[in-house]
Amino acid sequence: MITAVFYKDPEGNFKSFTISGHAEFADEGQDIVCAAVTALSFNTVNAIEKLTKAPLKYDADVDGHLVCTLQETGHRDAQLLIQALILGLEQIREDYGKDYLRIQTKAVRSTIEI
Repeated sequence: MITAVFYKDPEGNFKSFTISGHAEFADEGQDIVCAAVTALSFNTVNAIEKLTKAPLKYDADVDGHLVCTLQETGHRDAQLLIQALILGLEQIREDYGKDYLRIQTKAVRSTIEI
């Protein structure tokens, strides 16, 4: 199962997110759920990096683990892109079922540092 966790600061702004795991919807290389989640998540990181002024740090590995942390949360465009990512992930979960993708939002004082 893929787990996506979105962390919000005390003001309710997204501060970071992690996406990890594998959907196991199909065999490796044929798993359209994993491919869709990967495409959405990396597009979000790239869009924040290239289209906004929001400084961020991110790290990804070949085992299906992505961590993205906004260094400042006051960038409205970055917040909107993360909300769009969540909408896309929710649609994938609705289309393919809850057995493949878990989405959580947590309020925290501090977040995962890269």
